[in-house]
Amino acid sequence: METALMRCFYVLLSVVICHGFHVHGPSDPLIVHLGGSVMLPCFVEPPLPMEELEVEWKRNDSETLVHLWQDGESRPESQNQRYHERAHFFTEEIAHGNFSLFLTNVTHEDAGVYKCAVYTNLDSNETLIEIKEIERLIVSGGHIISAYAGEDVTLNCFVDSHVPPENIEEVSWKKMDEDIFVLLYQESEVLTETTHERYRDRVEFFRAEERNKGNFSMILKSVRTDDKGLYICLAFSGALSDNTTVEVQQLGFSSIHIGIFVLCILGFVIGSLILGYLSFTCFKNNADSRRALAIQCAHVLCPNITMSIVFILWGVTEAIIVDVWFKTDTVGKVAILVGLLLGPFLTLLYVIDIVCCRRNLQKQTDRIYVTTESSNCPRIFAIILIYGLDPKNITMPVFPLLALIWFFCHAVRKRLFLVWISMMMILEVLSASGSIYIHYLANNMKERDALTCVTAFLHILTVMILFTSGKRLSESDSRNTGTQRSLSHLVVFVFGTAVVVFVNAVALLVELILKSRNGQRTVDLRVILLPTECVFAVCCLALQLSAFCKYKLQTRHSI
Repeated sequence: METALMRCFYVLLSVVICHGFHVHGPSDPLIVHLGGSVMLPCFVEPPLPMEELEVEWKRNDSETLVHLWQDGESRPESQNQRYHERAHFFTEEIAHGNFSLFLTNVTHEDAGVYKCAVYTNLDSNETLIEIKEIERLIVSGGHIISAYAGEDVTLNCFVDSHVPPENIEEVSWKKMDEDIFVLLYQESEVLTETTHERYRDRVEFFRAEERNKGNFSMILKSVRTDDKGLYICLAFSGALSDNTTVEVQQLGFSSIHIGIFVLCILGFVIGSLILGYLSFTCFKNNADSRRALAIQCAHVLCPNITMSIVFILWGVTEAIIVDVWFKTDTVGKVAILVGLLLGPFLTLLYVIDIVCCRRNLQKQTDRIYVTTESSNCPRIFAIILIYGLDPKNITMPVFPLLALIWFFCHAVRKRLFLVWISMMMILEVLSASGSIYIHYLANNMKERDALTCVTAFLHILTVMILFTSGKRLSESDSRNTGTQRSLSHLVVFVFGTAVVVFVNAVALLVELILKSRNGQRTVDLRVILLPTECVFAVCCLALQLSAFCKYKLQTRHSI
């Protein structure tokens, strides 16, 4: 009797232990990040004895074995190769009925339904777990671009995501080495107002049909040497983000660049060397014919006109004028327009006055000086406005005004010329010093040196015009014809027509080569070219002062 009761008890206990477990899993499908990790829950209640326990994880669609627990230990050798070292049990939790699987480095192929099956000697049970969606955001297309300046290039960027391309929050292009925005796509719209001035009207995405396929490549039009560098395409969607880089590495010279090279060489070889030799021959033979005068004029004009054309082409190719225009405010744009239009306008009036009215050249020098000095006053005033300097600096333009007033003191000019010219020189020095001082008050360190050179050059030219306009100096020039053919004049003439042109040509060619290699301006050409021009102008001024002093000494000896 007792034996029968004991048997019934053990049978009931076995039923409770072995037939009373149920395998639980998640109620909802799982959403996973691509490349991330996920836990596939699977547990039983109550916990089962470890003896003869077997847990099997499989793909429900293909019966691929993901992982196996058997004979009290994990069996990684039984795994499918795709899940090797990626699927793991929580070994310490097995005894507590936790058979969850930890899956790492999730891929696209991992999406699907998984089956967690638990077996004992007397019973078995299972549950299904679905990885419904794998969140992904993959940006590809990184490459290196080599092109010729002036060409259109495409910077590839392809976005692959579980989110439809038209619903991607943001795709942006940036130039990494300068940290500037190039192009922005945000909330299904292309926002061109965020584009940097340098790239405005030169960059665009493909059409909407291509963007809806995930093609966010950027078209860069009319590639310039300063476009060289590393670009990054960044995509954002919720908490996901990814990027790829494109490098614009090698830029060959365009036809305009080659034309600049040719003109620089021709301007120096033909304009400076060949015409310089012919001009020196005429000088040596004391030739005064029209042919000699034409050769000397060609020697002066041809190299400088050629270099002027070269610099204009360089500015157009590198879009320097456009960049400066977009970087300045309204006051700066007005100053640029005045600077571009005032010079040609005054030159036209001067030519009309000479040719049509047949005025004497000496009488025109007074008007040239008045025009030049009058422009110094608004120039200094514009500098103060552009830089937003302290209002107390508004007194600086008074020096050019004082110079103009003193210039019209004809009584002093006729009777006490030395006093008059000395005072004019003092006022010119004060005016130049004030202009340079204003530049050094500004915070723009890059422009300071270049603008100082520009200011010094303009004031040297103003003083040269001042001395030319002096009547006594004009008389000295007419009487001392021998000094016009002195060695000092020849040296200055050669320096202006050959050395200055050579420095301009070499500096520009070196700048083009270095910029095509580095993608950035290595040096401000104004800091090289303007000091050279200043040296030439100072030499010319020294010749004027020398001629003036010789004339005064001769007049004293004659008296």
